Amino acid sequence: MSQNYACEFNIMMSLFDVKLKFLAVDPIIQANGQTIEVKEEVGNITLSIPIAKQFAKKLREAIESYETQFSEIIDLDAIQNALGKDSV
Repeated sequence: MSQNYACEFNIMMSLFDVKLKFLAVDPIIQANGQTIEVKEEVGNITLSIPIAKQFAKKLREAIESYETQFSEIIDLDAIQNALGKDSV
């Protein structure tokens, strides 16, 4: 199994399952000096609705534990909204 680092994700719901798509985003500087983002899919996971609900609960618990031990995690949506960018 390969290990990848994702810095963006998409969630797609259907009647029977949840699909998670993970992306790596690399900034590329073009010859004209402009920077563009190149996105590469690094993982895809499909979960049943009950497993997705259990996953969400365990993830929430893990994040709450992290914040209790260390500090509050920054809210990327709030930062991106302040910058006028689309949220992840």
